[in-house]
Amino acid sequence: MISWLTLALAAATTPVPLAPSGKWIVDYQKDMCLVSRAFGPTDASTMLVLKPGVSMEDGGQTLYVLTPSSGGGVRRGRAVVVAQPSGQQWQIDYVSWLPKGTTLRGYEVHADQDVVAVLAQSTGVTITPGKDGFSFVTGKMQPVLNALTACNDDLFKSWGIDPAAKAVPRRGMSPGTWFSADSYPSDAKRRGAQGRSVIAVTVSADGMPSACRVVVKADPALDETSCNLAMRKGRFEKSLEKTDRYAILSVRWELWDE
Repeated sequence: MISWLTLALAAATTPVPLAPSGKWIVDYQKDMCLVSRAFGPTDASTMLVLKPGVSMEDGGQTLYVLTPSSGGGVRRGRAVVVAQPSGQQWQIDYVSWLPKGTTLRGYEVHADQDVVAVLAQSTGVTITPGKDGFSFVTGKMQPVLNALTACNDDLFKSWGIDPAAKAVPRRGMSPGTWFSADSYPSDAKRRGAQGRSVIAVTVSADGMPSACRVVVKADPALDETSCNLAMRKGRFEKSLEKTDRYAILSVRWELWDE
């Protein structure tokens, strides 16, 4: 009886693998490139989206799931991410919310460069944020990640940035922590201003920011705050070369109803 109950509970918490219901799509947006694919029934599909994190050149990716709504409010916690078929897994912070104007719930986790290196060799991924769970039969992921990198490199060039001159954040440092909710400009918050500021930070050989410019504007107060925080908190890997390098940071400023 105990063994049967244990097996039943395990089965209930293991998400059913979702087969693709469409092809991978590369979306060239003005502020970033992303790739997406629909999974499951076409009349109620779940989307898996891969897009850059705050740092657009450190090799990490944001895994974003959009699925038919399961209640309102913002949720936060730890998600279990499992690469298939290797079974290698990680526990990663997640945030979930209902994007305005949709009937879908979004789940977002950031996979750092070490996680992405494993996912690149995978053919499936399972994401279990809290009590919810999603399992995707993705097919080979390396070509998908290659297409995403090529697209974003083209964006860098359009902003006057040489992709070969990328500066990456110091290992173990998450650029997302440089832009906390407490840093939201009071004036922008009062006006309800939101948006994504994309900034290009010039980085010296010692890994310190020396200049910042906005390449995709959101709002004057948000853009200025993004550059100010990057200049004050940004720390990058050092370089033996004396020439400047560049870090592209994509900072999403969004007001949520908790």
